[in-house]
Amino acid sequence: MNPKISLVALFYNEEENAEMVIRDGYRVMRGMGVPFEIVAIQNGSLDRTPEILARLREEIEELRIVIIPVNRGAGYGALKGLYSAVGDDVVGVSGDGQVDLELIPNLYELKHYCGADIAYGRRTSRPDGLVRAVISRSYNLMMRWVFGLESKDVNGPPKVISREVLEAMALKSEDQFLECEMMLKAQRMGLTICSLDVQFHARNGGESSIGWRDCVDYLRNLGEILLSTDDRWGIHQIRPSSRGAQWTHFPGGAPQTAVPAAPTATTHLLRDAVEVK
Repeated sequence: MNPKISLVALFYNEEENAEMVIRDGYRVMRGMGVPFEIVAIQNGSLDRTPEILARLREEIEELRIVIIPVNRGAGYGALKGLYSAVGDDVVGVSGDGQVDLELIPNLYELKHYCGADIAYGRRTSRPDGLVRAVISRSYNLMMRWVFGLESKDVNGPPKVISREVLEAMALKSEDQFLECEMMLKAQRMGLTICSLDVQFHARNGGESSIGWRDCVDYLRNLGEILLSTDDRWGIHQIRPSSRGAQWTHFPGGAPQTAVPAAPTATTHLLRDAVEVK
């Protein structure tokens, strides 16, 4: 039976977190009561992460490992993982243990309650420091004022996205810009996007790979999209949807008495919206 949902987890030198993330992911996914898979991206790790994942693969039937021999950045690994998933819905997480995997069932429920294309978490705490919090707030304000994204946390994890929509997006970023590209395309395509409040955890170990260079790259990429009509991601090749993107925030998730909405027909509209040059 094909999985209804795929959990894609990205690991680079996460020997202190890898087993916890896979075991927690397996427990949460199994508790959802739907067919699932876990896709672990071994993103060129140089520590014991590959050994840990290989051992877990012997134990967990639903676990697949995608091996990237040499690390080419988090975006490259995440892109490979997302497009190797086969579930009807795909959720991507980092392997650093900062994302609360218990949120996945709530986001999955919220997505189907809203009949949405994407459901994501809006972080209400930033235990990774004041500087990162200020950068994040400034970035999100810019995305709202300049690009019209009605989101207070564009990169908020985790994100659950329909696989058909993911394929229609044809994401290209191989760096930290991947999630930004996804949300910019969602805005232009007129997708339905819903969110809930989430807690973001401090790392149990390991080090973040995000630095000031990534911030500079973000600004350069956004400037290219703003000033060019032929950007390298194909954002301007998408005809803007006449209805506009629908952004809805449910702080506590879907109501307990929620009746799932009818599935959207967005994917078919998106394919018609993409211009072929």
